[in-house]
This record gives sequence, structure tokens and C-alpha cells, in this order.
Amino acid sequence: MKPATCVVKRRSQERRNKLGFSGRLFPSRNGKARFVGIVGRVAGVPQVLDSFEINDNLYLVLEHVQGTNLEKSLLSRRRRLSVRSILLIAKEVCELLRSLHSAGWIWGDCKPANLLRSRSGKLRPLDFEGAYRVGEPDPYRWRTRGFSDGPVPVGGIGNDMFSLGATLYFLITGRTYDAQNRVAIERRRQNVPKSLVALTMDLLESRCVTADEAARRLDLIEL
Repeated sequence: MKPATCVVKRRSQERRNKLGFSGRLFPSRNGKARFVGIVGRVAGVPQVLDSFEINDNLYLVLEHVQGTNLEKSLLSRRRRLSVRSILLIAKEVCELLRSLHSAGWIWGDCKPANLLRSRSGKLRPLDFEGAYRVGEPDPYRWRTRGFSDGPVPVGGIGNDMFSLGATLYFLITGRTYDAQNRVAIERRRQNVPKSLVALTMDLLESRCVTADEAARRLDLIEL
């Protein structure tokens, strides 16, 4: 029998990133409980296989998902996907966020690099160690520039919805959204449905505030 593959993630007491912040991988032992609380409630989240501790380092053993993330996939296509493909991906991400929020969780790190197309063709979300409960303040306060650095109401899902908009902007234009130096989608790419452009900007500017609303608007877009 072929052995199963897995991913082992470590939380170190001393780990710091280049910005000087402590590593976000399980900033407390409750991190494992938070992650496990998501698994089983949201389809596609990697399964937790085991956990252990060595010398104050906490390790989590996760299912290894094989495939290609959306960021790499887009770059391999010279930063261009068809509008039809973008709409299909957007609907899948909306369903993931809808399930996550319904289960009472905020992802906090939705971005193309964390959305992987598995070999079976299913879109799998990755990296939930920084997730936190709806209604609670963000305990981590870290951000991925261009994807999770939007307005974040305390305890709300606004960060995830901004991230959905930033992901759409990236899939449409092939470029990362920069709120400080905005470039209109129409300048990056022509012949994008106006309703898709409007939805993307509403997500980025907190005018579309739920995954349900985004999904309904995606269903109305005609090619």
C-alpha cells in the first residue's frame, strides 16, 4: 500500500517573521482547537491527522493536498483566464466562504495562493491556522498585502469579503490590488462584464458584505 503523504506545521515560541511579529502558526495551544473546529464543517479543508509537541514547539500534521494553487495557475497562463473560468472559480470561493461563515468562522487569509485546484478538479482552501470565530476580535492582526489588508470590522466577516474582491481583481487582471495606487480593472483588461467589475469593486469597498449576496450577483452575470 502506498503511504499517505502529509504536511507538518510547527509553532515555535521564538519564531518571528521579517516584520518582527511572532509567528502566527498556532500562537497558542488553542490554535489547534480552532483549526480542528473548522475541519468537518467546511468541505475541502485539509484534515488534521495528528498533533504533538517537542521542546515547546507545537506541531500539527495535516493532510497533504496535491494540485496547483490559483496564483501559480494564473502565472502559467500568462496572467490570463477566461471570464467564464473566473466566474466558476468565484462561485466556488463564495460557497467556501458561505460554509465557513455559516459555521461561525472567519478565514482571514483568503487569497489565490491559498486556493488549490486538486488533481480531482476540486478547489481546496489551505492555511486556516489564523482563522478565528465570528464575533471575536482578530487575535493575530497579520495581513497579506493586497489580499487581507482591507477594512476589518471587529468580529465581522469584512476581511474575508475584501479578500474575495482582491482575489477576483487578481484573477481578472493578473495583478495584485493596491488600494493606495488604484488602477481600474478596465485599464488592465477590456471586455470584462460591467456587472463583474461592479461586484469586484463593491467587495473591495465594503459594499457587498456577505458571500450569499456575492453568489447571487455572480449568478446574474451574463457572458
